[in-house]
This record gives sequence, structure tokens and C-alpha cells, in this order.
Amino acid sequence: MTFPGLLADLVCPVLGAGVLAAPLLRKPRQTPWLAWAQAAVTVGFVYLLTLADRAFGWWGSVGLDFSTHAGVAIALTISLGRCERRLRLPLALLLLAYAALMIALRYHSALDLVSSAAVVAPVALLVPPRRGVSACGEIASDNEERR
Repeated sequence: MTFPGLLADLVCPVLGAGVLAAPLLRKPRQTPWLAWAQAAVTVGFVYLLTLADRAFGWWGSVGLDFSTHAGVAIALTISLGRCERRLRLPLALLLLAYAALMIALRYHSALDLVSSAAVVAPVALLVPPRRGVSACGEIASDNEERR
């Protein structure tokens, strides 16, 4: 395996570790279950979409290939970005670098990645936190909830 291939293979596990760790590292520590559930729902959607695409050939019918890795990376990045707002720009840059790497390694075309992102990102953004609870499980005060 080449070094660029190894880097590409490490992106999703590192993002997954970030999603698991971020709620636990916040001060004061809050319940992490909501953040983990949101990530699990969106990653689960990506895998269901992968199975459906294999069964029905949606992407293949237009000469494309659904990118499960990009979908998982997007789902995890959105989950982590909801929890750690200060990481949003670095996470976006990481996603762009990951996309460039996958194109350079010829894992996927740019259109494969854009079409995969166009379906996964809206779903990941629509998985809502529970009312009165942030994406990291912090309970909102009465004043914050009224905003």
C-alpha cells in the first residue's frame, strides 16, 4: 500500500474517533449518546444507500459510482462539526483534501464525490438534535431554549 492510499484509508476512522471522543472531552462533560446516535443514523443511511445503489444501480445507470467512503466522511464530519463548532473550517478543509486525494488516487471521479455528497449532506444536516439539547448532549437553559 502506498502512503497516499494509507492516508485515504485513515480519514474515516480518525473522523469516527473524533465523533466518539468530542462529547467526552467537552467541559462540563455531558451525555454523549445524542451525538453518537446522530452520527450512527447518518452513517447508517450511507450504508443503506450503498446497498440500495448496488441493488438498483442508480449511480451506475448514469455512469457514476456512489462513494461510500465519501458519504461516511461527510456524515461524520457534519456530526463532529455540530459538536465542535471551532473545528468546522478545518473539517471542511479535510474533506476537500480527502476528495482531492480520492480523485488523485483514481478511487472516484469528482462527479462521483459531488453526487454522493449531494445526497448524504442534506440528510446528515436534517438529522435534528432533540429540542432543548445541543448536538453534544448539553442541556439548554430556559433562556437559550426560547431563542
